[in-house]
Amino acid sequence: MRKEEGSGWRLVEDSSRGEFSILIGSEFCSVEITNDEWLSMVPLLFDLIDQHKEYQNQLLAEESINLEMERENWWASLDGGKDSWSLKLIFNGNRSQIRSFEMYWPTQTAQTFVLAVRKMWDSYQ
Repeated sequence: MRKEEGSGWRLVEDSSRGEFSILIGSEFCSVEITNDEWLSMVPLLFDLIDQHKEYQNQLLAEESINLEMERENWWASLDGGKDSWSLKLIFNGNRSQIRSFEMYWPTQTAQTFVLAVRKMWDSYQ
């Protein structure tokens, strides 16, 4: 079992939980996802962060940007400025997975959550 958590977020990988072995959480809710959903979510999230890094040096301190990306069943949005941003993830179920959900991390927690995702992702490699 791997567990990372901070103020307003949680990330747990527990293979003993069966099919839904990854828990992602925000301040007021959490959801368990499958390993396949995790494997499709993380690259999308990292691509979105990389896209923000491309624009980061072009932004003035008072400017903001909204970036959105969609892949497979996931939609992600990063909203903020040069140095801080919020993050929203939406999972839209398909015919085999009826469930759908939305998660949100405000500016004070989003970057820390993404760092924990990176740490857990890198531990798989």
